[in-house]
Amino acid sequence: MTLFVRSCALALSLLVAGCAGETGGAATVNTGSDTAATSDAGAATDTGSAGGAQDSGSTNPVAKACKADGDCDSNVCHAGACSKTCTASADCGKGQLCSQDAKQRLLCTPPKFSSAIGADCGANGKCADGLKCVGRAYSAQAFCTAACAADTDCPGTFRCIDVPGAGNICVERAFCGECQHDSQCPAGGACVKMTTGSFCTSPCAKQGDTRCPRFAKCTDLGGTAGFQCVHAANTCIGTGKQCDPCNPLEGGQCGKGKCLQYNHTKEAFCALPCTKSCASGFNCQKISAAGEQACVPADKKMPKCVSDIHPMYEVGSVMDDFAMVGMVDIDGDGLLHDEDPRVIRLSDFEEFHTLLLVNVTAVWCSACQAETIDMSKWMINFGSAKVELFQILFDGAKPGQLMTFPLLKEWQKQLKPVGAVGMDPNRFSAQWNTGGSTPLNMLIDAKTRKVLWKSNGYNKSVMINEINKQLKALGK
Repeated sequence: MTLFVRSCALALSLLVAGCAGETGGAATVNTGSDTAATSDAGAATDTGSAGGAQDSGSTNPVAKACKADGDCDSNVCHAGACSKTCTASADCGKGQLCSQDAKQRLLCTPPKFSSAIGADCGANGKCADGLKCVGRAYSAQAFCTAACAADTDCPGTFRCIDVPGAGNICVERAFCGECQHDSQCPAGGACVKMTTGSFCTSPCAKQGDTRCPRFAKCTDLGGTAGFQCVHAANTCIGTGKQCDPCNPLEGGQCGKGKCLQYNHTKEAFCALPCTKSCASGFNCQKISAAGEQACVPADKKMPKCVSDIHPMYEVGSVMDDFAMVGMVDIDGDGLLHDEDPRVIRLSDFEEFHTLLLVNVTAVWCSACQAETIDMSKWMINFGSAKVELFQILFDGAKPGQLMTFPLLKEWQKQLKPVGAVGMDPNRFSAQWNTGGSTPLNMLIDAKTRKVLWKSNGYNKSVMINEINKQLKALGK
């Protein structure tokens, strides 16, 4: 299996290397076709939400009109109205945000953006208010956004950045997003000063928490922040040296090198160009179909620059609210391929279900095909209210091949799986597979998303026994 392929900007592959204009890579408007590209709005956090966007119709304080800073008592004129500097949104009046303008000033400004920024659009590529859909086609991470000139044109948890191939657009600050204050980060996260700047963290419960990205550590920051996932390199963007952290969303951070991202860890790091050889501990490896080569860590199992790569979603962990684009049997005819695609989240099943069988699989996997057919026969005996299948296809007809919507429909038509079946073209689920083989099966509590059992491979009797055991433990 090829470990490294070329992708770009928001698009995720095994390794991401910025590239405009390449099918499957450059950030483009999502047309709803499987050749549209982009979107990894971030690292191991839930994406596609409105990011705390305030409605553009919010009532805002009347501000004195101005043409220059000297026209204002505060000596701050922004967008034709007097404003004031701030350190957080709490410093501002009702209906205002503390956001950075084009001059890099943190100012109190009224929101002038569409409340639809950040909405899901992966299922159909459509957005309200004339916004454009950015992301891979049929990816749950595709989102609606707008062009911008500064952060002040975006919701509070979004920033205005230049995405190769898409221009300056509003993108959500997820884990490791650059920030100025806590309220710009995802819910529960903090804006933490690190060695090369300030970046968003994400909340965790205790040291060793496997909900953190695999290249991060759950660290007690003290105070109101408490335990937070922090990049193990103590920065999210380095100085461009070999193996320095970088953001695959943006270009220009690695000098003449590329920002690469390994699929099974999601760690992003700088890889310098090479022709034949690299420094000790690195291999000169092809990273694109165009023949580009870069120095990649020589680890046998998984290339990494952060030495301490921890497992993810082991037994006892609580999963994030993973989302995929797929189908469920809405019309009750027992078929999925005739349903309209929709964004499906783990939380969609928390109210009326007991267990979710999360099955991470691939079209090329013959054992997975046999498993899907077999499970569809005996899972009906439990009743969907007790046990529901949540099947995620992360690979196409060959290892490393992009999963597409036509392949998903054909899988559903031929194998007739039950439950919710969807696709993960950005391969977020790959990092959960610390056992290394396909399929991966996990039983999770539908209400809490706690991992109760995890196993690679398929053994019918073992799985049925485990389901019965977990249902009994849950009193069902």
